[in-house]
Amino acid sequence: MMDFSSKEAEIASATRSVLKPPRSEPLPVVLPDRPLTPWLRLAHFTKTEPLESSPVSRKRSLLDFELVLQCEGHAWIWVESLGGSIDVPPGSIAFIPPGFVHSWSLTTGMHIAVHFDLHYQPEMRAYQNIKMQEGFGERQPVEGMPSFILGQPGGLSTGSNLLLPLVTPLRQPELVREQLERLIQIYQTQAQITFSAQLQINEVLSFTLATIARDAANGGVSTDSRIEQRIKALLTELAVSKQTQLSITELAEKCGMSQTGFRQAFIKFTGRKPHQYFEQLRIERAAQLLLQTERTINAIAIAEGYEDPYHFSRVFKRVMGCSPYQFRFKGHNQAGR
Repeated sequence: MMDFSSKEAEIASATRSVLKPPRSEPLPVVLPDRPLTPWLRLAHFTKTEPLESSPVSRKRSLLDFELVLQCEGHAWIWVESLGGSIDVPPGSIAFIPPGFVHSWSLTTGMHIAVHFDLHYQPEMRAYQNIKMQEGFGERQPVEGMPSFILGQPGGLSTGSNLLLPLVTPLRQPELVREQLERLIQIYQTQAQITFSAQLQINEVLSFTLATIARDAANGGVSTDSRIEQRIKALLTELAVSKQTQLSITELAEKCGMSQTGFRQAFIKFTGRKPHQYFEQLRIERAAQLLLQTERTINAIAIAEGYEDPYHFSRVFKRVMGCSPYQFRFKGHNQAGR
């Protein structure tokens, strides 16, 4: 459960609005004029505890590409060309190309980092791809958003390329997280050299880069009110972090609203009261665990915040129309047909 200080809450409020579109000319990232052969170098979760946080971070540049999906907490990335930082709210993804001088914040939270090449370079090992620079960056928000045109020489002039901002708020971050977690599994088993893994790597990277380009192009189109934007940002954050057990007080504070105002806005936006909405999510997640794992019903109930298994069964039956045991039994029978 995240505990925002007043300063962090101020940062969160500032970053919930849609990020500003690029103000400067996109920087070209020219790829070799040959077929793409993606290569996964590194993929992992990074969780920073409060005691590990730092207000400054060492400058660096990369020899490969990096994607950073912010899952929990708010981060920032310092950009040398801007002389300041850009906030990275949960549910946003950073695209960092080779040679781009920056520093990544060491703030409380969790992100997924993926390093990759778009052309096969297995000789460069993980952590040999980072070049540390002199000096440090610190959070100092500035206007503007760097962006990059990714493509091959012929495509850069014809429009056959991808326009990728440094930071993009994703419309469905949970889908991107699921894809990137596939890369983490591949990296953990060091299976990236296998044919099947290379097909998956190609698929995930293609999906993620195309999603960033699409969401960036559609950014700012929504006509939702500022309050609806706050509710939407909250739901995005909770979907990524998989938190569904926060109190009304905590939820309202995240949106910078009173409890009464939050409850009314939430019902208007979702059509359900907060406890009904999150109860539905918890039971649906429990139903998925019942079908896809062999964990006991009691263990699943506890994992979803129900310490009393009988209460869990009653809620499950009210939402799903049958008991957890019956749901699992029916699901297994259907799968065996």
